[in-house]
Amino acid sequence: MDNYNPFQVIDQRLANIERLLSKVSQPQHLPTPVKQLEGGIELAKEILKVYSKSSIYKMSMDGRIPHTKRGRKLWFSRIELEAWIAQGMPDVSKQKATDRLASSLRKKENL
Repeated sequence: MDNYNPFQVIDQRLANIERLLSKVSQPQHLPTPVKQLEGGIELAKEILKVYSKSSIYKMSMDGRIPHTKRGRKLWFSRIELEAWIAQGMPDVSKQKATDRLASSLRKKENL
């Protein structure tokens, strides 16, 4: 006669289930999220922690902060903002004025 014990099989299966559940309930190390490279005012606020949204809008209007416009929205590049901070946050309005002048001259030549 075999010594088959159904309770022993059930006990083994329960032990396997407990082992699997303990693995699932342990916190998994999640990968760190990828930093957003481009974005709107929220990205700029995240990078320029000490400035409020209204300050960032004002600096953008004055051309003191690197940004672009896409339609009616301001767009910021993480790389440009971090480089701007690393350079001591210089005034970029002179460069913007030069770029605008060059752009308007090119438009006039095409007319």
